[in-house]
Amino acid sequence: MPLPGVSLAVTDGGIGTIVPDNSANVLIVGVSSSGTAGVVNTFRSASAIDAVRTAFGEGPIVEAAALYLATGSGDVNVVKATTVTAATSSTMTVTGTSPTITLSGTPNDDYDYLVLVTTGGATAAAYYQFSLDGGQTYNGTPLAMTAPYLMPNTGVTLTFPAGTYVAGDTEAGIAYAANASDANITTAIQAGLDSTASFSLVHVVGFSTGASDAARATACASLAAAVDAKIATAATSGRYLRAVVDGARVARTSAGATALVSPMATVFSTTVGYGGGEVRILSPIKNRRYCRSVAWALVSRLLRVPISEHAGFVGRGSLGSLFTAPTHDQRVSATYDNGRAITVCTYPQRGADLFVTRAALLSQPTSDFKRLELGRVMDRACDVALAALTNFVAGSYRVNATTGKLDPKDAKAIEDTVTGKLKIALKEAQHVTDIYFVVDTNNN
Repeated sequence: MPLPGVSLAVTDGGIGTIVPDNSANVLIVGVSSSGTAGVVNTFRSASAIDAVRTAFGEGPIVEAAALYLATGSGDVNVVKATTVTAATSSTMTVTGTSPTITLSGTPNDDYDYLVLVTTGGATAAAYYQFSLDGGQTYNGTPLAMTAPYLMPNTGVTLTFPAGTYVAGDTEAGIAYAANASDANITTAIQAGLDSTASFSLVHVVGFSTGASDAARATACASLAAAVDAKIATAATSGRYLRAVVDGARVARTSAGATALVSPMATVFSTTVGYGGGEVRILSPIKNRRYCRSVAWALVSRLLRVPISEHAGFVGRGSLGSLFTAPTHDQRVSATYDNGRAITVCTYPQRGADLFVTRAALLSQPTSDFKRLELGRVMDRACDVALAALTNFVAGSYRVNATTGKLDPKDAKAIEDTVTGKLKIALKEAQHVTDIYFVVDTNNN
């Protein structure tokens, strides 16, 4: 007969299990030359860049997705918004005496056109090279001016009027990519929220458009407010996000910067930031250095570093060789930074290397959330807390017979559980130094 006794069986209840971290995942919203609006596509590695092009053709969201796939490690979710404002090209400005080349067609993206006359003479004898990035790179072999030329994958044709072209003359112009309305942008964001895609950051890709710098800046302010409202609505459904919008392509002067920040002075948001200025980014697709909003540089950095790390931390290293030639260096002029815009800068000790100045949000001066990093830590906390609290839904709890309030002992049990989850997600990951979570017993 066995002796009386007891035995123990240790089980692992997985109390350290927390909701997966999606801070390296982004939702890109904007326009492209093809693809179906409102349908979310998810891509997961640099090898998927060709698949992005197959799904969406050409355009800002294609280039942004390629950049984040090439530099990041998380999911890149892409959703096309329905186009409202068609793409346009400016007229060409001639430096020299050559006839003015004309542009026709609908641009697929933002371009800085530059045509260089390499061999002078009449139209039948002249040759040229063209650039889509302001002269950073050119096509290869010079081309004859004998017939109109459709620049590959751009949607734009060059036509050469009769006359005498002079070697060395240049002609420059700008393409403004198509754009979507505020309503269509927020509809596309909602499509992302309604899908199974996981993300914590939204990048609304594409410069706001308008007939003047002031009009473009006003459109940017309107978009930022609309995106803020959409994110506020998402939070009521348990989705906690931050967003970045590209800003507007204004004159690359102090007057242009002033024009952009002016209407933003009346926009306040702890969830949305906007780009101040442009930077040249080497396209992983076309090996050209297109001018893009500095927001692209910021998002690329945010997707690669811990959520609590200052985006401008110099010790992490520069933005890298993909990012060059900013139109606005915060070290030289503070206009954009004073306007609560996202900016980049150089440091004398680092030569021409570029760094994010700060990941600014359009917050009130007194807000605790002036930077995206601070907001993203709180978003992670909300995700973890909400997942932990959901386990207590429809449970049986003691209440005070007189007041009807939750019994302090039961409240403490809930607080301890959620706090434990938060410490694993945030404190052990060194995003915060401590955690404080409390159940409001007056609202139950």
